[in-house]
Amino acid sequence: GKIYMYGGKIDSTGNVTSQLWVFHIQNQTWVSLSARSQDQWAVVGHSAHVVPPLLEGGSPVMLVFFGHCPLYGYGGYGHSSVFDPSSRAIYIHGGYKAFSANKCGLAGDLYKYDVDRSRW
Repeated sequence: GKIYMYGGKIDSTGNVTSQLWVFHIQNQTWVSLSARSQDQWAVVGHSAHVVPPLLEGGSPVMLVFFGHCPLYGYGGYGHSSVFDPSSRAIYIHGGYKAFSANKCGLAGDLYKYDVDRSRW
């Protein structure tokens, strides 16, 4: 098995990264990966899921949800999420949410993202 890690804070100065790493569980090693997309943003407080392809021969895709990007600011932050393979949906719950430009707070919202239709 593998565990993927994308983005986050990389040091005590608060720098945010767009690095992508994979941990190989069997041999206990980390490997730095290059993402296929050029549109990668440094994020923290997000969640990410590697979703298997719908069709045979397709490629898995990593989907990144919410978080803080130094370029764009805050979306949802610090939430929990899970991919459900039977419905091929990602469920996102809680965390912090921006209510206005200078106010945020805890949210109890539950979102469902349909992976195959790219729809909320």
